Amino acid sequence: MDAGLQAVNQKADDDAKSNASMPDMSALTNMAGSMHKMGLSQKQRNVNMLAAKLGVQPQAGDSLLTASALSNAMVSRALALGKS
Repeated sequence: MDAGLQAVNQKADDDAKSNASMPDMSALTNMAGSMHKMGLSQKQRNVNMLAAKLGVQPQAGDSLLTASALSNAMVSRALALGKS
């Protein structure tokens, strides 16, 4: 009986050691989410800065455009408003 209890205790200790060496997946997920949000906010900041330089208003979906498509769209808006 004591041998059985000792084996169970040993297995529990081994499992605890194994779990301690595993990475915290929730922390990794939170970090990945934060990095994704930082990238999105950087993209929106770039859209806002380009719009301000050209004197136009950013529109919904601008942050989803590629850099060249965004530049073309912003320049077209500026030209339509008579700005050069």
